[in-house]
Amino acid sequence: MSRTALQQIADRLPALCPLVMLAALPPLAASAGDTRDLTRQARHAVRDLDTSLRGELKASLKSRGSIATIGQCNIHAPGIADGVSRKHGWKVGRTSLRLRNPDNAPDMWEMRVLEMFEKQKRKGVKVAKLEYGAVVEKDGLRVFRYMRAIPARPLCLSCHGQDIDRKLGQRLRQLYPDDNARGYHAGDLRGAYTVSIPLRN
Repeated sequence: MSRTALQQIADRLPALCPLVMLAALPPLAASAGDTRDLTRQARHAVRDLDTSLRGELKASLKSRGSIATIGQCNIHAPGIADGVSRKHGWKVGRTSLRLRNPDNAPDMWEMRVLEMFEKQKRKGVKVAKLEYGAVVEKDGLRVFRYMRAIPARPLCLSCHGQDIDRKLGQRLRQLYPDDNARGYHAGDLRGAYTVSIPLRN
């Protein structure tokens, strides 16, 4: 689907109530009931990852401070995502249009969804309400793909905000020389959780 066609679809959509955009990207082969169940499963996986990451972050900030926590995130966040993926048997992770870790770069489908989220945010939709799911074909297989937006929370801003501590900024540059994930305000679109569930053909 062309970028123009995708934008036309987005323009016709109301402000995003949860998953009003389900079935926007062809080809769709699952029934509405199947899609609802897949959405429920994907939401559960996202909650697991969000709870685990935030719990780890809060505990580390409290016991170790911001600079040490950056190293903690660098080492442990990918492992947490891998653990959640193994638990559910699907690919579960995070991505963003403004990357800190290049390993989290979005593919083309994820990029289009993130751009759609940005457009809806500019229309006044709260980032926490943005989610998207569709059954698509990838490498000849049917896959349910789901994304839920991640708002920039106050907890995030010490490392992703506009006023970053000098020593913290130096540590970020050491770990992420191509860091592009700064300058956020609370409520901005930080990125999105992303889930891929393979389906039986």
